[in-house]
Amino acid sequence: MITRKEYLQNPDLHQAYYLEIAREAWLKPSAERVERVRQAGGVDRIPLREWEIWAASVIAYDGPTLARIFRKRGDSLTMTGVVHMLKAAVQAELQQ
Repeated sequence: MITRKEYLQNPDLHQAYYLEIAREAWLKPSAERVERVRQAGGVDRIPLREWEIWAASVIAYDGPTLARIFRKRGDSLTMTGVVHMLKAAVQAELQQ
């Protein structure tokens, strides 16, 4: 398990850190969402507002579980963290 402290000391762990959280939360993006990102040309080509809307729905659905997953890594549940988690999950799907 990658901790928040380890990630902050080594920013190259960004993708691995957030993907690990997504996998522990059993988050798998839909094929439609993955295709939307593929057609847009990558996760950073999708407006932040779209990511925030998705993140808000994920937090509303499973916030307590996500909070525990983030907390055990020395982190806290934030909209930004969930957006990074969602982007990492989609990027992983794009690479498969």
